[in-house]
Amino acid sequence: MISPILASLALASALISQDLLIRDAIIVSPNVAISEMPLDVRVENGRITAIGEDLVALASETELNAAGLYLTPGLIDSHVHLGGNGGLRGDMVEENIALVRAYRRQEPRSYLYWGFTTLLDLTRSRPFVDHWNGLELSSQLHACRAAPYANGYGMMFEPEEYRYEAPYYIHDPDVAQSIPAEHDPAEHTPEAVVGRIADDGDAICIKTFHEPGFGGLFDFNTAPTEVLDRVAREAETRGLFNLLHATSLLSWHTAVEARAHVMAHGLWHWDQLNGAQVNPETELPAQIEDLLDATIENGITVQLTTGAIHGEVALYDVDFLTSDALAATLPRELITWHSGPQGGWFRDNLERIADDNPVVVENFLGHAPTGEPGETSRAALRRVIAVGRYLHANGAELVLASDTPSSPTYTNAPGLHGYQEMLTMEQMDMIPSEVLAAATINNARLLGLEDEIGSVEVGKQADLLLLSEDPRNEISDMGSIRWVILDGRPVQREYLSAGN
Repeated sequence: MISPILASLALASALISQDLLIRDAIIVSPNVAISEMPLDVRVENGRITAIGEDLVALASETELNAAGLYLTPGLIDSHVHLGGNGGLRGDMVEENIALVRAYRRQEPRSYLYWGFTTLLDLTRSRPFVDHWNGLELSSQLHACRAAPYANGYGMMFEPEEYRYEAPYYIHDPDVAQSIPAEHDPAEHTPEAVVGRIADDGDAICIKTFHEPGFGGLFDFNTAPTEVLDRVAREAETRGLFNLLHATSLLSWHTAVEARAHVMAHGLWHWDQLNGAQVNPETELPAQIEDLLDATIENGITVQLTTGAIHGEVALYDVDFLTSDALAATLPRELITWHSGPQGGWFRDNLERIADDNPVVVENFLGHAPTGEPGETSRAALRRVIAVGRYLHANGAELVLASDTPSSPTYTNAPGLHGYQEMLTMEQMDMIPSEVLAAATINNARLLGLEDEIGSVEVGKQADLLLLSEDPRNEISDMGSIRWVILDGRPVQREYLSAGN
């Protein structure tokens, strides 16, 4: 076994050799038939070059004794938003800047701590991506570019004087009076926007939006189907894929008609079917089943992002703030702040919105609220799990996508949120090997990286995990990581913990 001193070198610098011989690991890899007997895995220059029994060690190699451990590919989260404020509201940042800096220092390590060696950020700029990938220890980051519709979701929360600084917004002639006169509409057609994103060179996908307003809380401008279809088709021509933000019945219908490549979010706003007299544990309204069937038939990959809802429910879990999992993920001083009088601001905000909008809440629930804490969030979570169960049972392509942080709160902690997403997928009747595939090879295919990552095979990049428990038994065993191997460099998990 590599000594702690050598492991710390892997953490601090690139001094440890990337030529590595992993001894006697039991390989657990999706889509790959490998012996149940322990095998050796050779890594040279960050790539797997041999898998077999009793490989002869080379002089340049560091040996890692993995007897009794399980070797899996590194995990992939295909929906994150990096560089946040650690759950602090914008106006709280300046007076707590040290907490935000501590969060951002720990953020890349926390993703690795929970086994995520590849990430897809849906909105970050090229300079941010380059900075992240230049860190000594970080997951490999890929990026989308957001293409919001003029005055739609993704723009309307920005101050009006800055709103149209978004470089890739799509023009809408119906709101032309609010668009600066110097902006040429020809530069903001779907084709022109996609072309600029493609020419920038580092994005692998485009994020578009169809969000009417979260069940009536807002009234956002939404792109017509024809515009979204043009984005998806031009993206395909340019070798990119299109993720379409959609959480409602109307938006999912639009995404299917626009032939989006990826459905970004689960279906939890059921619109006129909110009051359907069905038990989502066992059945769905026929109209929703028909929509899900169309989603599958169109070959649309689905990111359920149940964490967007689960994070709201977790705000009512009194044990979450004191859990060992959170202590390993967020800096201690940040957890202390969230445990104090200001830390519950987001939960208070959700409750205030519900109290101020009783008609919206009743329409969402399909009945008068009962007063249960977090009732709307719990109803949404039941719906999205039921949707996921149906999609899985009928052969949909599901990928692990956590939407971290989907809300500015400590319950959306980096890496941990993705692990919790895997646990929720198991509630959809997905067996552990299917969840592991959703977090590895399925995501690798989505990103166009199946020849590089996503399984333990000769020729692939050595982004790997060593676990003390077999994740084929319980997906929760993905929490038993002992070593993270990043581009051939092994790091003991404990060195990545926020508590270290």
